[in-house]
Amino acid sequence: MAERTLLQIVQTSCDELGISRPTTVVGSSDLQVRQILALLNREGKELSAREGLYGGWPQLRKEHTFDTADGTAAYNFPADLQYFMNTTAWDRSEEWPMHGPISPQTWQVLKSGTVGSVGPRTRFRVMAGQLYLDPTPTTVRAIVLEYYSNTWCEASGGTDQAVWTADNDLPLLPDDCFILGLKWRFRKEKGLDYQEHFNEYEDFVTSKLSRSSMAPIIDIASTPCGVRLIDEDNIPDTGYGGV
Repeated sequence: MAERTLLQIVQTSCDELGISRPTTVVGSSDLQVRQILALLNREGKELSAREGLYGGWPQLRKEHTFDTADGTAAYNFPADLQYFMNTTAWDRSEEWPMHGPISPQTWQVLKSGTVGSVGPRTRFRVMAGQLYLDPTPTTVRAIVLEYYSNTWCEASGGTDQAVWTADNDLPLLPDDCFILGLKWRFRKEKGLDYQEHFNEYEDFVTSKLSRSSMAPIIDIASTPCGVRLIDEDNIPDTGYGGV
């Protein structure tokens, strides 16, 4: 959980930078404080989009579900979408994964060619800010996809946000990332040497991101979905390993 509010992040950063700490951030008329707020908004936007070995920040992962409607092919993205997670699109009503996202070329083959939309599985394409399904649904079905949200901070009441709006807002991502990110960005904007501060920031963010998700267990005998790799049922009794 975050330990510092926006104001506390700014004050800690200013202390480490050796500059005067403000008593308020949002709504301040001080040009330097306004610059600091803008840099922290930039930091939140870029930090939230980062990915590590096991994907992006788990704090920002969400599930998007919607029901299809008879004769409707296009469905809106979630309002806070940053990007979808690959291979998470499922038709829960039919209990099978959807094919996609299909390419523009394949889409035109389906829509403009002689083959047309055939087959039991639903396909999807991302286009014009919406998800397009093919074939066009004729029944109500439950569709689900997972995605990363673009909201990286929250109000004191718990409402997710994509920008700081009050001094008591809290980050959804590690607050030290914001402090270190502000320090190198501030020095860069002031024309000062920032490389050492940037390197410290990169090392810290990489470490935090890599530890934010649990690593999957790789078992030579099975996988989490129950598919056997090597066990007594698929190794011959003799004729392997020099036996």
